Amino acid sequence: MNDNLAKSRNYLSAKDNCDSNSRNLSTGNPEDEMKNADEQILKVSKEIVVKFIEVGRTSPTNFDSIFKSVYKSVKEAVQETE
Repeated sequence: MNDNLAKSRNYLSAKDNCDSNSRNLSTGNPEDEMKNADEQILKVSKEIVVKFIEVGRTSPTNFDSIFKSVYKSVKEAVQETE
């Protein structure tokens, strides 16, 4: 299980690096701000799922389904506050 966790973290870390290298600076444009909000939702969702894996609440094998559920919940929570 630790091997799968390490693989998941490596993948997510590489994806974060790739995302941060391609990130545009906010220009005050509503589209840019929406992209930034989406990036934040994505990062928070990832951190929650990684924490679930770390504490043994879920496993890397069902990352996809858990991530989709967490992402949807975080996005709905953000939209409720706007």
